[in-house]
Amino acid sequence: GGSWVLVNTQTVSGTPSAVESGAVFSSTYDTYVVVIRRINFTANGGFQMQLGTSGGYTTSGYRYNGSGVGGTGSSLVTGSSNASIIDLLGGTNSTYHVNSSQDCLSGVIWLHNPYNSVRTSIHAELAWENATDLDAHINNIGAHPNTNTQYDRWKLLCNGSGQTFEATTIIQTFGVVNA
Repeated sequence: GGSWVLVNTQTVSGTPSAVESGAVFSSTYDTYVVVIRRINFTANGGFQMQLGTSGGYTTSGYRYNGSGVGGTGSSLVTGSSNASIIDLLGGTNSTYHVNSSQDCLSGVIWLHNPYNSVRTSIHAELAWENATDLDAHINNIGAHPNTNTQYDRWKLLCNGSGQTFEATTIIQTFGVVNA
């Protein structure tokens, strides 16, 4: 069977507004998994993703849809056919934002074919405690950049006024060995 091979660990120091992996995608693996744990933000806000190369990050043409549940079973549905980012938390409404007082956001992002010059397919599942009522939220995302680019890196961004990552954040990237 297949296995996962750790290719990168990002342990945040300071309080950056974005965390970047550097060149982690290569021809070695077709599929990668980004595991997000112990994320804490300095202010309530959202969470986003971009893909890039050594020349820069793609800042337009992302297509994504998210379907999740928050509060007491209320639906979180979001999407875009031409965004500058992939919004990972089911929308930009403040009720969807992460609570900043706990290490309460976790998730897994699967990236298929990011290094091949074909469409990169992304799916993710994220869970968090929201900032408004502290209820549990979950969002499932399907996404892709609308280009056939050979990406070699990811960037995760905060979305909120004054929001930055705190030093508790650990993000690991694994390559998935084909079975």
